[in-house]
Amino acid sequence: MKQNKQDDMQQIIDNIEDKKDCVLALSFLTNKLCKSKYFIMLVDYITKNKNSFSLETQFFLYQQILLLKFKYDYAYSDDYQQKIDLLLYDILENYRKKFQQYDHQISKNQIRKDFIIVVTDQFLGRGHAPTSLAMQWCDELVKNGKRVLLINTAENCTPIGIIPFGEGVGIGNYISEYTECDTMNVGSRRVPFFQCDQIMPNDNVLEMLLSLVEKERPEMIISLGDIIFSDLANRMVPVYTVALGYAMPRTFTKYRMLIGKKKYESDNLFLEHFGFSANSVIETDFTFSIPEQNEIHTREEFNISDSTFCLMIIGNRLESDLTVEFLEALNELLKDQRLFALFVGDFDFESIISSYENLPGRSKHIKYTSDLLSVIELGDLYINPKRLGGGTSAIYALKKGKPVITVDYGDVAFNVGEEFCVQDYAEMQKQVIRYLEDSPFYKKMSEQAIKKAKQLTEQDMALYKQVVEIERREDLNHLASL
Repeated sequence: MKQNKQDDMQQIIDNIEDKKDCVLALSFLTNKLCKSKYFIMLVDYITKNKNSFSLETQFFLYQQILLLKFKYDYAYSDDYQQKIDLLLYDILENYRKKFQQYDHQISKNQIRKDFIIVVTDQFLGRGHAPTSLAMQWCDELVKNGKRVLLINTAENCTPIGIIPFGEGVGIGNYISEYTECDTMNVGSRRVPFFQCDQIMPNDNVLEMLLSLVEKERPEMIISLGDIIFSDLANRMVPVYTVALGYAMPRTFTKYRMLIGKKKYESDNLFLEHFGFSANSVIETDFTFSIPEQNEIHTREEFNISDSTFCLMIIGNRLESDLTVEFLEALNELLKDQRLFALFVGDFDFESIISSYENLPGRSKHIKYTSDLLSVIELGDLYINPKRLGGGTSAIYALKKGKPVITVDYGDVAFNVGEEFCVQDYAEMQKQVIRYLEDSPFYKKMSEQAIKKAKQLTEQDMALYKQVVEIERREDLNHLASL
């Protein structure tokens, strides 16, 4: 019967003549029903019919697929991951054909060894993890004698190539005022800065950026994410793609980061399929920079009683992270009058919690904060819904000595380690009560949290060591070519 329903749905899709209407129908079902089968049908349809869409729309659809994949963590096989990888590869190949004049390597004796370009596809504030990481890279490079140019290509989920999609299109946030800045504060110093208009991918802008690389001849480019400009520039100078989570970046640049030493089978398949050797992978420990706390708040400001044990749930995508399963577990916990929940993040708080008995009266919502550490200071325990993201805010919690409880899955679990992990939400509930009632245990884990945060944030020169390793490999490649 299930197979018949699937066949019926496939027949309905096949009978929709307009390709855009078909994408809209499948993406709506994927968003609304959150089922892997519709996501798989959507990926299938887009990859099979990609040539019916402009190159800009193909890139738009690729980014929307990544957004759905990140938000809902659909289960699918390596074959489907490879289809997504091939979609990006084909998009990049078409852009390479447009810019064949830049398809040449700048010789080693022409590059400027003291100059590195750092590229991100979105630049917001320090509370935004990729922005903070871009700043950290710039700061570390300058400290070690490199000249740096920071570029925001603004390629992250841009409105260019947009077509109707799902219940609403995911467009990346963008601070237009930064286009007026020619330098940017990255911590203890300012560096030259350039931000593209939010019209990417745009041929004229790509031409300008590639011409800049050809003229200025940087030693390498540090790229945060799958960025079209970075891939095109990779033909001229080595590009190193930095991981924005625990997963190895699936990009086509010369080098890519692997956090830790664990490659997954899908990573090996990716490297093998696209002809990358083990030499293209830079293994490194995770490192993160946490800004100084600049504000002080009290529980009284937010009507949180000093007598309650406050559970914190923090994220940029709580709308999708807060599943029914997680909220039911939390609602059950909040029957205990000693507990209180604090949600931090921009989402429709009232409508999501209204159907639960205990959440409305025993929780608080802070939509936005410019100083996350000051808000985390108000809580007692960071609890993490099952999701891929959230790794940054969890490290902030550790830094403030707040223990974390997370299901053993995703960025948070990877960052905080197994001592803060549980198997499921039932175990999470039991662990919350243990933290509440066992003061010596709480004190011990609080101390462990601070120790773990120190380990993650105070690895001297961890970023620059990656640059040194790439330089070493480039020197060996050069010697081998002589």
